[in-house]
Amino acid sequence: MKRAIAILAFVLVIPLASVTVATWVPLPPEATALTFHSLLADQGPAPTLLPGATATYTVRFRNIGVSPWQRGGRTQVNLGVRGDSLKFAELGMNVGWLSANRVATTVEELVPPGGIGTFTFTVRAPATPGIYQIPLRPVADVITWLEDGATLSVTSDLGFHSAVVDQSSHPTLRPGEMSQPLMVRIRNTGARPWTRGIVGQQVNLGVAGDDRTMSALGVGWPSADRVAIQGEPLVGPGGLATFTFRVRAPTTLGTYVLRLRPVVDGITWLEDDGVMSLITVATDKLTPRVPAAPAAPAETSTKLGPSVASLTLSATVEQASVAIGGTQKINASFASATATSGLFLGIEVFGPGGTVIAYQKWFQNESFAAGEQRTYSVSWQIPRGVATGGYTVATSAYSSGWRNSLGSEPTAATFNVTPADGSAGGPPVPPATVSPTPAPGTPAPTSSPAPTSPPAPSGTAPGTAAPTPTVPPTSSASAVPTPTIAPTGSPSATVTPAPTPATPSPTPAPPSPTQTPSPAPTPAPTPTPTFVQNVSVGAASVAPGGSLSLTDFVTSATATTALVDIEIYPPGAAISTYQVWFENQTFAAGQQRAYPATWQVPTSAVQGTYKVKVGVFAPGWVTLYSWRDTAATFVVTAPAPTPTPSPAPTPTPTGGPTATPIPTGTPVPTATPAPTATPAPTATPTPTPAPTLPAGGLRPLHVAGNLLLDSAGQPVQIRGVNYAGAAFACIQGWGIFGGPTDLAMVQAITSWHANAVRLPLNEDCWLAINGSPAAYSGAVYRQAVINYVNLLNQNGVYAILDLHWNAPGTLQATGQQPMPDLDHAPTFWSQVAATFKGNDRVIFEPYNEPYPDGNRDTVAAWTCWRDGGTCSGVSFQAAGMQTLVDTIRGTGATNVIALGGIEYSNALGRWLAYKPTDPLNGLVAAWHVYNFNLCSNVACYDSTVGVVAAQVPVIATEIGVNNCDATQLNTVMNWLDAHRAGYAAWAWDTWGAACSSIALVLDYAGTPTTYGQVYKTHLAQFP
Repeated sequence: MKRAIAILAFVLVIPLASVTVATWVPLPPEATALTFHSLLADQGPAPTLLPGATATYTVRFRNIGVSPWQRGGRTQVNLGVRGDSLKFAELGMNVGWLSANRVATTVEELVPPGGIGTFTFTVRAPATPGIYQIPLRPVADVITWLEDGATLSVTSDLGFHSAVVDQSSHPTLRPGEMSQPLMVRIRNTGARPWTRGIVGQQVNLGVAGDDRTMSALGVGWPSADRVAIQGEPLVGPGGLATFTFRVRAPTTLGTYVLRLRPVVDGITWLEDDGVMSLITVATDKLTPRVPAAPAAPAETSTKLGPSVASLTLSATVEQASVAIGGTQKINASFASATATSGLFLGIEVFGPGGTVIAYQKWFQNESFAAGEQRTYSVSWQIPRGVATGGYTVATSAYSSGWRNSLGSEPTAATFNVTPADGSAGGPPVPPATVSPTPAPGTPAPTSSPAPTSPPAPSGTAPGTAAPTPTVPPTSSASAVPTPTIAPTGSPSATVTPAPTPATPSPTPAPPSPTQTPSPAPTPAPTPTPTFVQNVSVGAASVAPGGSLSLTDFVTSATATTALVDIEIYPPGAAISTYQVWFENQTFAAGQQRAYPATWQVPTSAVQGTYKVKVGVFAPGWVTLYSWRDTAATFVVTAPAPTPTPSPAPTPTPTGGPTATPIPTGTPVPTATPAPTATPAPTATPTPTPAPTLPAGGLRPLHVAGNLLLDSAGQPVQIRGVNYAGAAFACIQGWGIFGGPTDLAMVQAITSWHANAVRLPLNEDCWLAINGSPAAYSGAVYRQAVINYVNLLNQNGVYAILDLHWNAPGTLQATGQQPMPDLDHAPTFWSQVAATFKGNDRVIFEPYNEPYPDGNRDTVAAWTCWRDGGTCSGVSFQAAGMQTLVDTIRGTGATNVIALGGIEYSNALGRWLAYKPTDPLNGLVAAWHVYNFNLCSNVACYDSTVGVVAAQVPVIATEIGVNNCDATQLNTVMNWLDAHRAGYAAWAWDTWGAACSSIALVLDYAGTPTTYGQVYKTHLAQFP
């Protein structure tokens, strides 16, 4: 294409007699800058995205200068980050930008003076939720920054939010008595649906702070710190969730405080609305009295008991009547005749009949001087869903540690709640149950909460720009949110399948006879937007492993903004296997817009007829406008048959000693008699060339930002197992793998839904040095590894190869060392990388569990980790991670490289600071986490590993517990799922059923141990 050329010059008009001569004079740089000016024309709406999700955004500026903006020329104008700030790129927000602080150039090739330049770019929401404001400004680089600017506000939000509606009254029980079912109702105020039994979407009612000290109260709780799971199958945005649970009174009299908070396990805690259930244990249940204080250590503050003068309590309200959606201000007064401290003061609002608590606020550790009176003010916004009628304000006070009740005023004030008037949130939603207190026969939930995974990111398209969704990372029913339940009955555009019922007509309680509400004009109803949706499917049938393209054509009758949703449902399923939505889509009246989507059909997809369901919602999923339950159908056919590979047989040892493997969770290796050292060979063994590997439907891997992607650009989460024998069987002289490597064994692994096997290797056996047994070393060992990796790949399983056992000089590799040795490790990796280069279905882990500098997390340890050489706590010259990365890349291998941190790969706090240089940017962080590690709780995960996971992919190449603690293991896996991090459990080996063995299976057919069953159950939710 011929480009227009902008010439910057002064035109000098010189009259010469009757002839006028025009002369072009180039402008100096400082004068050139004066010809560039801009004015903000418009920009798209601020996107709200899930952490890690991306959106396409558009900003337009008018050229109000005299110089044209020429894309590709010296007058090109870019959209830059003001001040050349790099912090947004460091947060990973730049996706395809021109540079770290230049986000885009004009879409138009030429923007003349008076024209409008369009800057369209992609932005990613940071991993840490929050609001991020990117200051943008046009710039003609090397010339000048232009005037005016725009600020892009990106909200990184998990989409899970809540507000408490009400709860059961505080129970008073006799010692040992079990309560009637207690209930808490919570509204979904976020944009994401809550789906029971679906990973990453189920909401549980947890004990705040994961406090397990109250677990003795539990009756049928799902776990020690989770009292209930949501009662409803689906709670859409705006809907109500019901949590029902029981408690059993301790035998000691007193008041026990159960602090509760909703949580999506592995994802996030929801808002803390101060929900507390006070369990009072008294000898007389019907007429509770102040219990005697249990023994307690002496305090410096005044100790209050039943004989201490009681407090004077009172309260007032500002409004005698308030509508749903309005706000009631409550002023509570507390006066003490004596000096006291450490008090707990409560303001509670009880609903009609006094059976539910609609609001409570507690003030802790309050102190009073003698004769002092203090007033505490709270504001309660009346939520949708509460009953109308008379409400009562109660005040109460407890001594330090809730030991003694110091007094209460159960009817300190009263007021009425009336129906909404249409301007404060709409009519009330009827309660989820007829009676706020469930009937005694209501069963308490007994099932454990479903493990969770990361939220599926959503795409956001601005205004009139072409819709560009971000498809959730996996096409599985358990990995993406389902905002609607498919309606039953005949398909119709008027059916309402919205998560929140469309405001039925409840019968509100009649207003108090004393009410005299002022008449208000009835606003004219706003017409509900209407839409017509037609779906075109690219093919009538598709095979597993293929892809299906479809387009949803949406026509709006009126000018409006909406959310367009596309879902695919398997045969007979109530939950979608694929979903993509487009937020904040702007329509003109009568405008039709096209929304394309592509579903990558998983190889595990069931055969049969699939439905495409489409809908249009108000922004944020607030209201359903339109729904088509069967907009289109297509068929997933049987996959094409593929030949079954015939792997080469693995040599079978005879007469070998019984193996006594020690899992790497235990740092002390098995003692082995020192063999006669064999000098290292002078020639490096020639590596066996890697065979051409059949794909087996398994795509190569690469690193993109903090994601592991396959060659189709789809995110991949490693979920695998360790198969440990190749680290020790050879050097101990009785085999290569310690178990089978045949197709049946691989199929047993894949039957658990695992997609990766980590294979620990032995340095001496690969290199055939230091007296390693000839029958199992060298070419025999290498070929066995190649064959097994080949078989794994052919069956859709990634392989992770790590250097597990090594030793310097002529010492035999019979256990772990603090670091890889400079003598042999580079040679080992040079050969391994040369063998498997070209097969990016194999991940390299250069070293298993480094622990230099006496296994301390120090600068010296991390310096050794990266640079090697002479190190504290290492008796030989170490090979640092930079050396091993350079060695691998020097072979031409492009494989992903996983680097484990120090302290047995459990510490990652300085991983980013000491990250080696990789010209291919193909590094991921390897992490090991067991229940006995230093970093073994969520707080540590968040503060260390979470920071790393925000910038690079993380694979926990070893996880496990040595006590069969299902809660601990599920917590780790849920956290990793939430951060899109991979993991591989230790170990697929038959070392016995004891929990301490950390063995997953009792046999190689895949029969799980108790510990293994926990892992198998977790993997079962994935395709």
